[in-house]
Amino acid sequence: MKLLFKERSSWSKDDLFRITIEGDIATFWGNHNYTKLFSEFMRIGEEPLKELEGALDFLDVYNWQEFYSPSDIGILILDGGLWSLELSDDGRSVSSSGSNAYPSYKSVETTTLKPERYSLLRDFVFTALNSSNRFRWSFRQKVRANNVIIRHRTSPSKQYMYDSWNCPYCNSVASYKTEKPTLCDSRTCACGAIGLATPAVDSDLLAHDVNVLFNIKDDEDPINYRTILRDCLQNEGIECRSGDRIAVGESICAEYISFWFRLSDKGKTFIDFPHET
Repeated sequence: MKLLFKERSSWSKDDLFRITIEGDIATFWGNHNYTKLFSEFMRIGEEPLKELEGALDFLDVYNWQEFYSPSDIGILILDGGLWSLELSDDGRSVSSSGSNAYPSYKSVETTTLKPERYSLLRDFVFTALNSSNRFRWSFRQKVRANNVIIRHRTSPSKQYMYDSWNCPYCNSVASYKTEKPTLCDSRTCACGAIGLATPAVDSDLLAHDVNVLFNIKDDEDPINYRTILRDCLQNEGIECRSGDRIAVGESICAEYISFWFRLSDKGKTFIDFPHET
């Protein structure tokens, strides 16, 4: 196997991490939070290497598209993350990359804004480098992966990894599925409030979903997250409150933020943003 796998953020001039694997020898270079994640040079054991090879087939990596972009699904995002993968093994090869977009759970030919298959690939590679570290999958993650990839759920993006649906309006736990399709994880409370949760690094998805849920139009292009939440909502009689901010899963950058929305009884908007600086 020969692999080159790297990831970069739009705010960084260099890669966040860069991994090469050739045979059973791996090299690692990390920046920022990844600096001391692994040793610079490693030898991968026979069993972890076999597990990684199986994972690559499980994720259908060799059929990933050449490039994934938000424009594939009609969305423009200017900041976020970039990733690339070059892989060859036993006569098969693939070169795939993306900018703020990834192959979906349902099909590698379908683009999604959620990491989905990509995040599983990253965890598999990290686990191969050190099978005893914090990236080893939990039982829950393995079950989830089998459900969404092998069984092809009707709505693969609705996995609700975020599980802190405490409504700030009535202090009860929201348990209803949101009727309209959203890119963010979402639940609806019995009081009528709608919660949206997304990784902090993907906060622009909130703007898209608020548009979908409340038919708010933003004249700016691209849609701006803060413009939607602060300016547009004030003219629509919609209340907005922040929800719980928690870490989800075992991967780096898995911190989720959440916001709750409902129509204002008095036709005025109340906005509370303790997460904003």
